[in-house]
Amino acid sequence: MRHAQEDMTRARQALLGGVLGLAVAMGVGRFAFTPILPGMMRQAGLDALQAGNLAFWNSLGYLIGALALMLLPGLARARGFYALSLAASCAATLAMGLTERPWAWGELRLAGGIASAAAFVCISARALPLVSACWSPRRAPLVFGGVGLGIAFTGAATPALMDLAGWQGAWIGLGLASAVLALGSLWLMPAPLPPAPKHQPSGYAPAPAQGHKLLVAAYFLEGLGYIATATFLVAMLSGSPALAPFADASWMVVGLCAGPSAWFWQRLAEGLGWRKSLSLAYAVQAAGIAASTLAQGPAGVLLSAAAFGGTFMGITALTMSEGSRRAGTLQTRLAAILTTAFALGQMLGPPCAGLLAQQEHGFTPAMTAAAVVVLLGAALTWLDKDTRL
Repeated sequence: MRHAQEDMTRARQALLGGVLGLAVAMGVGRFAFTPILPGMMRQAGLDALQAGNLAFWNSLGYLIGALALMLLPGLARARGFYALSLAASCAATLAMGLTERPWAWGELRLAGGIASAAAFVCISARALPLVSACWSPRRAPLVFGGVGLGIAFTGAATPALMDLAGWQGAWIGLGLASAVLALGSLWLMPAPLPPAPKHQPSGYAPAPAQGHKLLVAAYFLEGLGYIATATFLVAMLSGSPALAPFADASWMVVGLCAGPSAWFWQRLAEGLGWRKSLSLAYAVQAAGIAASTLAQGPAGVLLSAAAFGGTFMGITALTMSEGSRRAGTLQTRLAAILTTAFALGQMLGPPCAGLLAQQEHGFTPAMTAAAVVVLLGAALTWLDKDTRL
């Protein structure tokens, strides 16, 4: 009984520690750029193409970090590495407000992307197994709610920080706040479970790997379309006099809906099936992106934000789970392929969207293109017969 209570306590601490860690590394470290971007465009002279390029460097850093941890998986369990990744993420966020040099912003976004990926992998290696083994596998996706909570926090805190000290104060304030959250995560996070034994019992027959081309192609399109939207949604709304008052609230809604989305879509897939659920998530996201370009008032803005925020973490959870099922004995390889495809989409999306916005003098064409790209991902997923029905 005592051991069961201790295990439950460790699982709850791992859940909360993982939530706080993802709020720091992903919610703030990766996505604080979105609500601060309109202020940087107004006050620092940043244009859409430069903004897209900064998002590119952040996505490149995330790809480098993810692939490095896949090649050296032992780092995720190494003593002090998780603390180092959170510290680097907080420092990269805070330092954005200490310089006005675009080349330095690019370097900091690159470093922040690497740190975000490192923290994400560490949390996946530590919190998820503990919650699954000591509590319930169904509760493990709740860890990903930290991404949404961090996004919601940036949406709530950025307007006040901008009013107080401009875009630089927003970066510094969010960096300091994330450092406090990081300390909470480090205090709560238990030591990781020992790795699973590599040798299987006698008579064990591993499942053969299955086709994954359409799954990978759809996930690439998701990276391409979702990150363009995540980068420029608030900037697009801020550029409309009628919608500007709701721009910051829209980002808060994105975060609040992203919080439970991984858990929601996983549960839906248990009843509806993976292919139908994943196709539906893509379609809802595409509709939300398209609706953001047509919104005329607060209801349209908030509904489109809810559709977008309520799907992107769900798509990630469903895709990675489905990839793990198909991979057989090649799980690490397919995880690397999926991560690389998604990261490449994220790298291409913002510069392409920024260039289109620059040429068309507005974000509507870029967001429309993002919606079409995600809808194509829904079509590929629907045609993917390797996925469980």
